[in-house]
Amino acid sequence: GTDSPVTPEKPENKDEITRSEVNQLIELGPAHLLRMVKTEPYREKGKFVGWRMIEFADDPEAVDLRLGDVLVSVNGQSLEKPEQFYDILISLKASKKIDFHLLRGGEVVVLTYPIADQ
Repeated sequence: GTDSPVTPEKPENKDEITRSEVNQLIELGPAHLLRMVKTEPYREKGKFVGWRMIEFADDPEAVDLRLGDVLVSVNGQSLEKPEQFYDILISLKASKKIDFHLLRGGEVVVLTYPIADQ
């Protein structure tokens, strides 16, 4: 017979996000994401910087987010206002990648995940 490649259900070190995962997030909307990760506003000198990750409902296996990370922007778009969150989700429909700009332990970290069209 022919050998067919076996794809694991949960790849361990994920380095890309599939288009279907992105579409599912868009469909579920911001409220779903906000239930999965608990955040608090993070400010420096009284100015809003981003959202600090304080609790995960589930292991964020798709991306390398950690407790204490401060999410500053996604694909260069700030997340200060709730409607920006929705705009970012919608913009992912046409995007080829997702860039998370974070503060992690005082350092700026950029996590980039290509969006794989299946």
